[in-house]
Amino acid sequence: HIFQRTEALHGRIERLKFKVTQLDSNIEEVTIQDVNNRKPFVSITRIDQQVVNSSNKSCA
Repeated sequence: HIFQRTEALHGRIERLKFKVTQLDSNIEEVTIQDVNNRKPFVSITRIDQQVVNSSNKSCA
């Protein structure tokens, strides 16, 4: 399960890296309002920690 999540995250990072390298600051302007209106990044660290914790408990 953790391996799958790691692979999915790696894929997202690679796609984001590609998009960032394609940006042209001379063409694409972003206003402060646009930045504030974007959905914030939601970390799922707690879910991953729960998976690890429950795996550790079952092995003990």
